[in-house]
Amino acid sequence: MMTLTINLMCLFILFCLICLFMLFCFYGYIKEKKEWNNGICPHCGSKWICFDVDSRGGRMYKCETRKHYVDISYPVDNKDTI
Repeated sequence: MMTLTINLMCLFILFCLICLFMLFCFYGYIKEKKEWNNGICPHCGSKWICFDVDSRGGRMYKCETRKHYVDISYPVDNKDTI
C-alpha cells in the first residue's frame, strides 16, 4: 500500500511539473503576441522592422522610430522560423 501511495505522489508531482512547464510556454506566447501587436509598436504606433534573425530562428525587430525593440521567438509574427 505504501508503494502505491509513493507512486501516485510521484505521478502527481510529475503531472504538476508538466502543467507548470506548459503554463510558462503559454505565458511566453501570449506575452510575445501582446508585444508584437500585429506588427505595430505598442509604445509609439509605428511599424516593426526586422533587423536580425538568430541561428535558432528568433527575430529582432525595432520600430521605425528606433526607440523600441522586441525579440520574437514564437510564431506570432507570421514568419517562418529556421
